[in-house]
Amino acid sequence: MNYTVFGCGALGTILAAHLVKARQKVTVVARGERYLDLTKNGLRVTGLLNFKEKCEIKNSFEKNFKTDVLIFGVKAYDLVGALEMCHNLEPKVVFSLANGIKKNQMLKEFFPNSAILGCMANFSGEILSDGTVLFTRNVSLNLDGRSSLGRSIAVTIGETGLTCISDDQIESTEWSKFSGWVALFLVSIISKSKTADFLQNRQFSKMIHSIICEMREVSTKLNIKLKDDAILPVRQLAAMPVDRAMSEIVLFGENLSKHAPEHKMSSLQDLENGKILELEDTVGYVIELAKQLNVTLNVIPLLYERVKKIERSRLI
Repeated sequence: MNYTVFGCGALGTILAAHLVKARQKVTVVARGERYLDLTKNGLRVTGLLNFKEKCEIKNSFEKNFKTDVLIFGVKAYDLVGALEMCHNLEPKVVFSLANGIKKNQMLKEFFPNSAILGCMANFSGEILSDGTVLFTRNVSLNLDGRSSLGRSIAVTIGETGLTCISDDQIESTEWSKFSGWVALFLVSIISKSKTADFLQNRQFSKMIHSIICEMREVSTKLNIKLKDDAILPVRQLAAMPVDRAMSEIVLFGENLSKHAPEHKMSSLQDLENGKILELEDTVGYVIELAKQLNVTLNVIPLLYERVKKIERSRLI
């Protein structure tokens, strides 16, 4: 099997570097300055592991290019453009590391359902100023395990040292991760602080609980049950009284401060680096979905508007 990783930000770099290190055939597609850096310096990872790998780096595809596994490592707002560049490819398997759930609908517009794997990325990193990626968390990469090919790829990735799980309940896992992610995304921008720090703040922990409860209302309407094994224990938190949930979130922050004190949400990294936020295709998508399902949201739209103003003021 040969792998193509389209988009080599933090997560794409970590995954591609692990695959190369495990002697898998890997091609990376990158653009702009990232393409130039990778061409010159290769895939560089530090933090949980320190290593450097080289592989084939492209900024476009030739007509006869073929790949077995196509992995998108671009942000949700860049996915359509990336998909358009890949529309002639016929991979056996395709999946996206992007946050949110809209990505799967976008993939279906370009590839057959049989080739698409659900995916939940619960590992983290940050691109440093010199192009090296700081690898901060290696919790799990969950892949749809309902096909033999999906299970095989999960095993292969797991053997590289990056934790990978073959997941027969991937929809539930994706929604569970997304529910916690939306809360952390919004609060990270409003607080402008590291993840462990805002989790330990009771005002922000209350916001997080409210957001998770609203996300549960949307998922319930879709007949999707939340689980506790993705980022935050969202199923338990949504069922708790607010005071107890706040205490649990603070405790989670205390634990994170011990094991990953420097962790920052990718959203905060984007804000600090002057990049576009993944707002419309993630939180905006939830708001639109809730309207379609006749689910009333109060906190999420309010915080969505606050984050939108923060982004707008930064871009002016």
